[in-house]
Amino acid sequence: MQTFNILILSALKENILKRGAFLTGISFFVSFVIILPIGLGGEVGSAAPAILWLGVMLASYLTLDLLYQPDIEDGSLEHMIAQGVPLGTIVLAKTCTHWMLTLFPLLLILPIAAAFTNLSFDLWAPILYSFLVGSPALSSLGAFAALLTAGIKRGQLVACILLMPLSLPVLIFALGSLNGQDTEAALKFLGAFSLLNLALCTALGIKALALILD
Repeated sequence: MQTFNILILSALKENILKRGAFLTGISFFVSFVIILPIGLGGEVGSAAPAILWLGVMLASYLTLDLLYQPDIEDGSLEHMIAQGVPLGTIVLAKTCTHWMLTLFPLLLILPIAAAFTNLSFDLWAPILYSFLVGSPALSSLGAFAALLTAGIKRGQLVACILLMPLSLPVLIFALGSLNGQDTEAALKFLGAFSLLNLALCTALGIKALALILD
């Protein structure tokens, strides 16, 4: 557990202090929720939840190249393995780093973004719940895609293409929890999907990482 915490803190320090990576997702998300409603003529209406969730989903793709690529290039990844750090610990730490670096800041500014889209106040709490339940799925999928495309030219673009269809169930279940019908069931499906993705992406990530290091 101590090794896990050290890996996360080290990655957060590197990306926040030296690269300012968290600002990338925030800047994109804020721009998205401001510009898109303007493009729609200011009449967002019932599309506000979809705009917010789509903005979160797209913003989560922007820092994927910072998860594995720098560690592969400077040899940090091989150094971790040489020190006996389990592959599963590395994969889970990268997933948690992505959530803390990209999605947690978006959670903090989500109420402000909701005000920009004129989201009904009654939906503020439900959309926060759906974000808390569904965002781990975005991070587990994103971290796995980042690992698969590490070392590939324009790997982040390839990762985004891979993630678009894989992230659709998250968007569908999240928006389903906000339509006022079967909210509890939709949140349960969303939570189950997040847990399933975390388990599968971690297991597959361990195998992919082992192949990369061979």
